[in-house]
Amino acid sequence: MKKLASRQGRSTKVLIALVVAALLTLSLPACSQPQAEAVPAADAPATVEEVPGTDLHRVTLTERAVERLGLKTGTASSGPQGKLTVPYGAILYDSQGRTWVYTNPELRVYVRQSVSIERIAGEAALLKEGPPIGTVVVTLGPRNCSARNSIRPTEMRWIIGISLKFRTVVVALACAVMLLGSVQLSSASIDVFPEFAPPRVEIQTACLGLTAQEVEELVSVPIEASLSGMPGLDELRSKSVPQLSSIVLIFKQGTDLLNARQVVSERMAAVTSALPTWAAPPVMLQPLSSTSRVMKIGMTSSSRSLIEMSMLSYWTIRARLLRVPGVANVAIWGERLQMLQVQVQPDRLKAENVSLNEVMEVTAGAVDAGLLKYSPGRFIGTGGFIDSPNQRMGVQHVQAVSSPADLAQVTIREKDGVALHLGDVAKVVEDHQPLIGDAVINNGHGLMLIVEKLPWGNTLDVTKGVEDALRQLQPGLSGITFDTTIFRPASFIEEAISNLSLALLLGCLLVVMILGAFLFQWRTALISLVAIPLSLLTAALVLYFTASSINTMVLAGLVIAVGVVVDDAIIDVENIMRRLRQHRALGSGEPTASVVLRASLEMRSPIVYATLIIVLAAVPIFFLDGLTGVFFRPLAVSYTLAVLASMLVALTVTPALALILLGNAKLEQRDPPLVRVLKRGYHAILSRTMNRPRYGYAGFGAVALAGLVIAPLLGQSLFPTFKERDFLMHWVAEPGTSAAEEYRISQRGCEELLKVPGVLNCGTHIGQAFTADEIVGVNAGENWISIDRHADYEKTVAAVQEVVDGYPGLHRDVQTYLKERIEEVLTGSSEPILVRVYGDDLNVLRDQAQKIKSILDHIQGTNEPHVSLEVEVPQITVKVDLAAAQKYGLKPGDVRRAAATLVAGEEVGDVFRDGRAYDVQVWSTRRPAPASPVSRTCRSTPPGDSASGWPTSPPSACNRHPTSLTAPTDPAGLRSVPLSIRGRPRDRCPHAPGTPRRHEAAAGLQRPTPR
Repeated sequence: MKKLASRQGRSTKVLIALVVAALLTLSLPACSQPQAEAVPAADAPATVEEVPGTDLHRVTLTERAVERLGLKTGTASSGPQGKLTVPYGAILYDSQGRTWVYTNPELRVYVRQSVSIERIAGEAALLKEGPPIGTVVVTLGPRNCSARNSIRPTEMRWIIGISLKFRTVVVALACAVMLLGSVQLSSASIDVFPEFAPPRVEIQTACLGLTAQEVEELVSVPIEASLSGMPGLDELRSKSVPQLSSIVLIFKQGTDLLNARQVVSERMAAVTSALPTWAAPPVMLQPLSSTSRVMKIGMTSSSRSLIEMSMLSYWTIRARLLRVPGVANVAIWGERLQMLQVQVQPDRLKAENVSLNEVMEVTAGAVDAGLLKYSPGRFIGTGGFIDSPNQRMGVQHVQAVSSPADLAQVTIREKDGVALHLGDVAKVVEDHQPLIGDAVINNGHGLMLIVEKLPWGNTLDVTKGVEDALRQLQPGLSGITFDTTIFRPASFIEEAISNLSLALLLGCLLVVMILGAFLFQWRTALISLVAIPLSLLTAALVLYFTASSINTMVLAGLVIAVGVVVDDAIIDVENIMRRLRQHRALGSGEPTASVVLRASLEMRSPIVYATLIIVLAAVPIFFLDGLTGVFFRPLAVSYTLAVLASMLVALTVTPALALILLGNAKLEQRDPPLVRVLKRGYHAILSRTMNRPRYGYAGFGAVALAGLVIAPLLGQSLFPTFKERDFLMHWVAEPGTSAAEEYRISQRGCEELLKVPGVLNCGTHIGQAFTADEIVGVNAGENWISIDRHADYEKTVAAVQEVVDGYPGLHRDVQTYLKERIEEVLTGSSEPILVRVYGDDLNVLRDQAQKIKSILDHIQGTNEPHVSLEVEVPQITVKVDLAAAQKYGLKPGDVRRAAATLVAGEEVGDVFRDGRAYDVQVWSTRRPAPASPVSRTCRSTPPGDSASGWPTSPPSACNRHPTSLTAPTDPAGLRSVPLSIRGRPRDRCPHAPGTPRRHEAAAGLQRPTPR
């Protein structure tokens, strides 16, 4: 299995530590060391003596050292106008800008002497001061005359020497690397951003029919208590909404996700048995990527019902898409699963004197798998077998009930020869479950399938796999249309790749033109053109083989490194070419390979030390924490790898190519035409500047002042902004809004959005879906649109914003998916800044939240601060009258079961048909109005006279943060009321009176700073 992002973070730190250690090791031999530490004095290849009365040193080399170093000499002569002249190759420069030459007064004796240069004329240096005419000076390898460089050969000399000796092999390996990189990187994982979310595990528990408060007390709190205190746990968040509990465990960066899931699974096994039996078993969602959604598929049909499409999507389409490599989950919004429903008619029950319990028991006993514990149908006996004298035959029972008509004929009881059937007191039909969510596809009914990927999934590969799977399924899904463009991030990535490819092509052409114009030698230009892409491809291959994705931050690191890569590719080639020209001008018999070796060694120290400094400057980025570190660490890794690869190429491939291409080539002795023109212009500007330095100071001051003036006006952003063409809009109505009303509003919004020029399509998902990542009620929805790539981007976005602003009664916004995901990771909300007010009393918390909101309204830079919509919603509370229930021989549980069955429905069994399971549910044909008491609904049965109901207003949702790190908490945790803010408030909010004193630190403003 591929490595997770957490493991990659640890391996990255180890990698950079090893790289720094290697660079230090390589640079040590070039450092100045005492002679005694290098070799014993008796065997030293050089001895150093001070010249009396001067600060110079006299270096005496052994014959073997002179032969190994390959030093060449020339003489100081009289040049034009009687000027003292020495070969330019004899000139040395030190770190302080002083110039020197090495003279050779005696055999194997070398003395460094300072000189003063008047000007450089081609391959000769005209001196103001220097050694007398006729003095022998070292012209080839003068740097190696010093004692520190003649002690022993360095590792760099060995590396370059081996590369020159096996130059054909080195060039062949370079070509192989470039070919491998071109092939392998085409299949690399490409995404917009790196995996930036910390390791997280989500547990969902379905609790159909329960309010948010009941879900919190009976499900969320026990699970929280079981999961608290896990190793590596950074934060635990829970949200309880009607019919669903969600527990999110966020672990510290670097935690192994699979190990964390294993520990969570073990703890959940212990707590599951303690949960109420009517709650569905807790489900641990699949691990998801930071930007997990890879496609939203709109599914519509003009010839098939929503129930038919739901069954096809659940049993066929979803099962096929889950087999696509990289797919973690497929959530279906608007799903209507087919089931058998016994819809009792209370007036008929009363007329036939049949209790609701009898209907439920008979229904459960009519199927093979009854769910009621008190029903005999829950015990299914085996068919067994019959032995005859010669053979054994198995006994198989065939399901007698498979359709509504069959179930309607089941007998409840028989009196006086007359049978009473289920169909006489109930309507038996095929229908769907109570909806917890819905979908709007292009302003009409349909299903929305949301495909999510694993953390190590490749967006492009997953998208291609999903589209191929749909094409394979299409022949068997006649009458069904799929729209895969509602949200398709692969389109953005493909467009980005296309743009980058074009930019890369133009960049390559520009580099070729510049290198050709400045070097004016096709051979030298070719060497640089090979070295530049080779360095970048080598870095990219290392990322590929470490299972890293190619994203914008990686590309940014490679782009930043291009300057260093180009510099390494040019300066080495230029120095080799210059030394080869000098070698040919002097007419020495030294082999060309030796000249290339000397020229490459001259650049050794600058390359190594520059690379070491660059790498050390990037090291702090590897130790950044939080979201900033996750984002910028890939940039630093790619940048460092490109710089190191460039150094390796400069030490191996560049000398080998130079020896092959330049060894016997004719090298021009004059500057290219463009260089000559630039030199004349530069000399003119430089002379004027030197004569009138005040103009230079004035220009520099003007530029600096302009920069200081412009700097405050520049925008600031931690992350790059992209022109994404997929947008989402949150459409959140007041809690308590019905699903039908939210659907109407969403449908109308889609109609208006589709009228905007440039909007291609629109899809909305409302409420929840089974095992999905949206923990909201039916009052919340998300509209998704995509914009035509040929449309005016700014104009279309403004028009969309205008449509959204036309719904003032909703909490709504317009943003992109990437932006929403970053804000979600930072704050746990889709807002950029979040204030949490902690405490035990929800009414006090709500009052204090409103006071804080009024303060934030007056802070410049905030935009529509609002309290999270956890308001009170209408609800009917049912309480059993024990005295009245006793007269009928009823228990409170009987009353609750009857009320729950008539209002919400109760599953009593399953029917198995064609390898599929269909629920069997008892419900009521009459849906009570919200304002009518439950007692009126139940009056047709005895339990209706034993209970009373009245309206109440519980909270719409319960948010809890029991492991907040800002202050200690008790094990049960605290409720919190979030305030969402857009903008950048500067002042912290005061402590809210009424919250526990020990939680004062948690009542302030929480900025989305990396943890």
